[in-house]
Amino acid sequence: MLVSARMLVLHMWLLAATATQRSLRAHLRPARLGRALCAAANVRPTEGEGTAAGTPTSLPGATAKERRTHVLQLCHDLRAEEAVACIQRIEHSGEPIPTFIYNSLIIACADQRALVQSLVERMWSGALRADDGTYSALVRNFVHWGDLGRAVRVLHRMREKGMVIRRRVVQPLIERLCTQGRARAAVRVLQRTEHLGVMYAAEDFAMMLEACCRAGELGHVEPLLVRLRDECDDRLPDTVLTTVERALGAARFADGSACFELARVQIGADELRCTHCDTELVQLRLSDEQRRQVRERLVERARAVDPTGLLTQSLEAIEAWLARSPPYDCVIDGPNVAYDDQNFVGGRFNYYQVEDMRQRAQAMGLRPMLVMPVKYMPSNFPQARIPNHTRRQRHAMTDLSIEELLIIEHWRQLDVVFEAELSGKDDWVWIYASLLGNGRLVVTNDEMRDHWLHLLEHRLFRRWKEAQIIRFQFARQGNVGRDGCWSINMREPRPWAHATQRAENGVWHLAAASGDGWLCAQPLGELPPEPLLRAPMRRAARAVGPLSEHCTCARAPDGVHRGAGGGGDLRAVFGGSHPTEATAVLVAARESAAAADVVAASAADQEGGAAAAAPSCAPASLLSAAPSGASPPLS
Repeated sequence: MLVSARMLVLHMWLLAATATQRSLRAHLRPARLGRALCAAANVRPTEGEGTAAGTPTSLPGATAKERRTHVLQLCHDLRAEEAVACIQRIEHSGEPIPTFIYNSLIIACADQRALVQSLVERMWSGALRADDGTYSALVRNFVHWGDLGRAVRVLHRMREKGMVIRRRVVQPLIERLCTQGRARAAVRVLQRTEHLGVMYAAEDFAMMLEACCRAGELGHVEPLLVRLRDECDDRLPDTVLTTVERALGAARFADGSACFELARVQIGADELRCTHCDTELVQLRLSDEQRRQVRERLVERARAVDPTGLLTQSLEAIEAWLARSPPYDCVIDGPNVAYDDQNFVGGRFNYYQVEDMRQRAQAMGLRPMLVMPVKYMPSNFPQARIPNHTRRQRHAMTDLSIEELLIIEHWRQLDVVFEAELSGKDDWVWIYASLLGNGRLVVTNDEMRDHWLHLLEHRLFRRWKEAQIIRFQFARQGNVGRDGCWSINMREPRPWAHATQRAENGVWHLAAASGDGWLCAQPLGELPPEPLLRAPMRRAARAVGPLSEHCTCARAPDGVHRGAGGGGDLRAVFGGSHPTEATAVLVAARESAAAADVVAASAADQEGGAAAAAPSCAPASLLSAAPSGASPPLS
C-alpha cells in the first residue's frame, strides 16, 4: 500500500514537471525564433528583442516553416511594418512566399493603405495568384477605409472569375451598409449575392431587419422575418432575438405610430394559445415533398449500406404491407419498447411490455402496428429461443415461455406486426413507415442521430421529432423482475411546435433557443409590400458591359486578361478610371428602370457622375483613393 502511494506521488510529480517544461518552451519559442531570423538575415536585434513578446533569441538558423510562423505571429500582433520588413528579408534570400502569408499581411495592414498597395504590387510582380482569402482581405480593408464601391467591385471580379463567394467575404460590406443606415443597398447586395450561392446566418437577417426598421424600409420587414423563419434555426439565440425585438420596436409608420406590439411570453405545454395575443399556435410537420425527399435518400443510403439488397427489399415490403393493411396511424418500435428498463440481472426482451404498450396506444384512440425483427418472432413451438441483448447478458440466449409465444401468435392473427427480415436494421423500417402517407406517429425512445444526420437538416429533423415521436417510460412497482407490475407514462407530441411561426392573422411568434420563451410581435397595421427586385445580374452586365473592358490590364484578342504576372487580375479589380460611356449607360439604365445590378454595375457606379478619361492599358495605382465627391456606390 505504501509503495503504491509513493508511485502515485512520483507519477503526479512527473506530470507536473512535464507540464511546466512545455509551458516554458511555448513561452520562449517566439523569442528564440525571432533572434534566429535576425541572425539568418544578418540583422542586429533592436532594443527589447529577445523578450517573451515575440522577438529573437539564439538559434543558428531557422527553417522556412519557422520563418512563416514568425511572420504570421507578427501579423497576429498587428506589427505590420516589422512583418513587411521580415518578408523583404525572406524574399532577398530567394525563398518563395505563399499567398496565405500575403493575405495575413493585407489584413494586418488595414490601417496603412500604402502598405497594402505595396503588398498587392509585390504579389503581382511575383506572379502570385490571388485566392479566396486575398479577395476576402481586400473587401475587409476597403470596407474599413469606407471605399464600399471598390469592395463591391471585388465581389464582381470574383463572380467573373467563377470563384465561390462565401458569407465571410460579403458580411463586412453588409454590416457597414447597415451601420450607415443604407438598408436598401444592404438588402440589394444580399439578394444579388444569394444568387451566387452565399448562405447567410440569422445574425445577418436580424442586422438587416434592424437597419430596415430604422430606415423606414418597412416593405422588407415581412420578407426578412420569413427568411429568418425558413432559412435559419427554428429557435433563435438570445442575441438574435434581442436584435429582432429592438428592430421591430423601432419600426414606425409614416405617422410615427408603432408598427408592432411586442411582448415576451411563456407558453405552457398544455396551453394552445398565446397568453398575450390569444393567437393559436400550430404544430409544424414535414411537408409531403420533404417526406418524399427523405424517403428517396433513405432508399439510396440503404442501397449503399447493404449491397445484398435485403434492406431495400424490407423498405419496399413495409410500403406494400401498409398499402394492403388497415390504416395504421402509429408505429411501435418493438425492440426499443421490449428492452426498456431491462438492465438488471435477469433482464430480457420483454414481450409483455410491447403488448401493454400496444393496448395503451389503442386506449389513446390510436391504431398501432408493431415493427419486430424476425429473430424475435420464432415459430418453432414449443422450443423457441431468442437472443438477449441487454447490457448485462449481451451474448446470452433466452427460452420463451408458452405465454410469450401466444402473444406472438396473437399479433400475427391480428395482422398488427411487420417482421423485418434484416436483423439490426429494423429502425430503418419504422423510420421509413413514419414517412409514408401523412406521417405516422412513432413510439420510441431512440434518438436516431446516426440516420437523420445524413437524411435531413437539423431544423427539419427536430421538427419531425417534435411532431411525430411519442416518448415513454415504464414506472415499475414492487418486484422489478419479468412478472412485476408497472405503469406506462407516455409523452405525446405537443399540439404546437416550439418554433418560429406566423399565424394567419399576421402575428409572429419567434421562439427562443434557451428555455420555452417567445417573442410575440403583433402588427398594429398593414405593412407595405416588398419592393420589386431589380433585374438579374446578366441584364445589368449587358447594360454597362463587362467590367474587364474598363480595367487597366491588357486584354488579348482571345478575351483572356494578360498581365505582367499571375496576379494581374487582382490589379484589374482596382486600377484606373472608368469610361464616361459606361457611366452614362448605367445612369440611363437606372432612369429607365432597366434594373442595374448592384454587384455587376458597381464599377461604373463608383465614379457617379464624374467625368472619366478613356481607358488605358498602362497599370494604374492599385489602391488609389476614390475621387473626392464621388457618389455613394450603392445608394
